[in-house]
Amino acid sequence: MPKRLTGISFIETMIIIVITSIIIGLSIPLFNQFYQNTNNKQNITAFENQLRTAKRVALTHNATVTLCSSSDLSSCQESSWSNGFITFIDYNGNHIRDPNDVILHHQLPYPKGHNLTLNALHSNHFFQFKPLGMITHNGAFSYQIKESQLSKKFIVSQRGRIRKLWGHEYNSK
Repeated sequence: MPKRLTGISFIETMIIIVITSIIIGLSIPLFNQFYQNTNNKQNITAFENQLRTAKRVALTHNATVTLCSSSDLSSCQESSWSNGFITFIDYNGNHIRDPNDVILHHQLPYPKGHNLTLNALHSNHFFQFKPLGMITHNGAFSYQIKESQLSKKFIVSQRGRIRKLWGHEYNSK
């Protein structure tokens, strides 16, 4: 009696390929969403780090540090913060970047659908940390992402304390 060969038939192989294709097809949109959420969180964290760095530089260098909206990334302009901003040591504290002021950071425009705004008493186009890390007026930056539930607000007190709230925390108040 001849031995019977065992193994996977052609039909069984096709069934495995079809099931694997379905699983991969269903997981791609989830992976894209995970990737997008990760990038969005990185942008928010990068902005938070810029705020904290500006305060730290003001303290360590005993100088005024200004953040201002800038679409050309070299001078302060009354433009949308989403179009970019610069952070610089403002030696004379006039919230205008002069030739001797040192740029600490320039933020390229954020991706489409990302909205960064400043709500402050004095101006909505610049924000300053004074030499002791304090600010002259309270202010709040809002970072919102269209088509996403992800948003964050950074509230800075006059003492320079940076408090952060996720969207669901400040939308319900």
